[in-house]
Amino acid sequence: MRLFGRREAAGDDAAWAAHEQRAGALVGEALASLPTNMLGGDFTRAGRAWVERVFSSPPDVAGSVLMLLVRASVSTRLPWGVTMTVNDLPRRKWTVSRADAFLALRTATQSADDWYAGWTFKVSEVLLRRTAAESALTEDETETVRAAITSLENRRHLQAPERREVRARLVRVLPNAESGTVDTSAIVPVDGWSTTVLPELAISSGPDEVSALLRHLAAATGSKPSQKWLETVGKLLESDEVVRVVRVLLERLVTAEPVTRESRYGGRVPMILDEQNTDVARAAVWAALPIDQPWVIPTLHQLAIRGIRQSGLIGWLSGDKIPNAAILVLGRLATPDAVVALQQLADSTKHNGFRKRIAAALAVAAQAAGLAPSQLVERTVPSGGLDETGTVALTAGAVTARASVDDRLKIATEWQKSGGWATKPPADAVTADVNHVKRAVKELKGLLGAERRRVEGLLAADRSWDAGEWRRYYLAPPVTGRLSRRLIWTFDAGGTRLTGLPVEADSVRTTTGDVPLPEAATVRLWHPATASTDEVSSWRDWLLREEFVQPFKQAFREVYLLTSAELETATYSNRFAAHVLRYQQLYALFKERAWVANYLGPYDGGYDGRARHEFPDAGLTAVFEHFQIDAEAGAFRADLCSTDRVWFSRTADRAKTAVPLDEVPPLVFSEAMRDVDLFVGVTSIALDPNWADRGGDPHYAYWLAASFG
Repeated sequence: MRLFGRREAAGDDAAWAAHEQRAGALVGEALASLPTNMLGGDFTRAGRAWVERVFSSPPDVAGSVLMLLVRASVSTRLPWGVTMTVNDLPRRKWTVSRADAFLALRTATQSADDWYAGWTFKVSEVLLRRTAAESALTEDETETVRAAITSLENRRHLQAPERREVRARLVRVLPNAESGTVDTSAIVPVDGWSTTVLPELAISSGPDEVSALLRHLAAATGSKPSQKWLETVGKLLESDEVVRVVRVLLERLVTAEPVTRESRYGGRVPMILDEQNTDVARAAVWAALPIDQPWVIPTLHQLAIRGIRQSGLIGWLSGDKIPNAAILVLGRLATPDAVVALQQLADSTKHNGFRKRIAAALAVAAQAAGLAPSQLVERTVPSGGLDETGTVALTAGAVTARASVDDRLKIATEWQKSGGWATKPPADAVTADVNHVKRAVKELKGLLGAERRRVEGLLAADRSWDAGEWRRYYLAPPVTGRLSRRLIWTFDAGGTRLTGLPVEADSVRTTTGDVPLPEAATVRLWHPATASTDEVSSWRDWLLREEFVQPFKQAFREVYLLTSAELETATYSNRFAAHVLRYQQLYALFKERAWVANYLGPYDGGYDGRARHEFPDAGLTAVFEHFQIDAEAGAFRADLCSTDRVWFSRTADRAKTAVPLDEVPPLVFSEAMRDVDLFVGVTSIALDPNWADRGGDPHYAYWLAASFG
């Protein structure tokens, strides 16, 4: 039974005839009886039964079946019952000749450019892998493999994971490049990164060592580097030229301009890194782990930023593999500079997925240091170059400036001129130099903002320090110290409590005057929820009288205590339930306040939402439930939502069982409810004075009640 009528070379005809004689009837049975576009229980069972018959046959028959299926897939779509069940081939019993394996690979390159061809290439590669290990490839065999690799690279519709996997395996089959020549076959010349690195690799002074590095990068698998893989990298990095090449590979990921090319989804897109090169580039990031040089952490930091911010405007890095790898390596390096980079990444992104990975990397770094993540971060706060007076000198080319941080954390920049200092840069200053100084001032402003947010987060943590530790990490540092001196702290020593603002390392300012700071004391950040009404009122009066500005709300902070209604409901609060909110604005606030929430919309699971915020020190997660209420209003997005209960669960509890509210620490409860109040207060439709003009709107009654009582 001849299955196909294609013309082939005379030598191939004889091979196909032999395979048809051995297995033609068996393959014809599958093609005739199993449907191509259905996958159900009966069809899957039929397919599995057929596959078991195949591999229960003599190995040469099973091998012929595989050959004929490869050939059939070139001209027709194979049944689902076959492609979904013919798997795990390396462990199956079958045999083909070496010539057959290369015949299958040549046949696969003739398949149409669609995603079904992935199965054809995978099976062909497995056939080749088992037979090619016998001896080195001949020149013709090498050409066949290279032609298959080129075919893979030029296919637009092949699934990216299949393409990468098969290509990487085929590259490993190729013979090593001649000594003195860099083998760059692991990198596909299709994007901005490859365009910049390939010419530099070609002129490497250590071609053999660099070729070994590239082959090792192409062999990397998994989402994390194995210890064995890293050990091999460490040996390769004994060569200075290999270290230089790793640096080139990473720095070009940061600086390469995108190349615009056609997308398999249609249109043209700017590609910094194509999906065909992501695995090799990710392995290059991993290879930086054993390198102890000053360029490593800044490069990884900038690479993570570029990966997190990738877009169609500035270029794509084809997914999250590169920024995820950079975050992973920074966490494993665990140096103070690496921790600072991770903290800056966490503060600068609102992407919940990246925030989670950064938190995991900080946890790894903290474990290596034997500290809690919050302790690690507070010990690695950068100084921003500030001296004791809160001033940093900035130079760029011929431009000299200085930035000063005042007691209210405002930054003033002065520029040096011939007659002294001025508030504007010199008229003859080079624009690039001026912009460099301005970027440095912007970074300092960002540093102050990030540290302010970190310290504010301590209000929910109820952390404590001994006086010496507190002086070292909260008074002495130039950035944190300026914040701490404008905040109220409590000092417990000898059974008495002192509350005040630190003036110097040995004195505290209270509402009645300055008093000495005890040498040995337990220090906490003061929160109005733990103070009496008289004490809170006293501090508010003092701040107003002295016109003392705090870096964030502390004395005037909103406080939320458990009510009798919440004690009655026991495990949840309805304090902010039954409000109608503008959902798009609400979702933006979730990101701003670091709450993680599923996005409401017209799809499965998009009707009800749960916004979550973790309190790591307490081991609790706050949950704010909300629901879409305008499902018919728009086809593609939710405009309004209704609020429901707020409750808490143990972060480590997979069952997410609600914790009784009276077991939630008061500071955690107050800070969580403060955020929820912000969400409701800012996004409620009650704030829209024109809502009454919407005619017969179903939410008019809520608007009227919420607006006027």
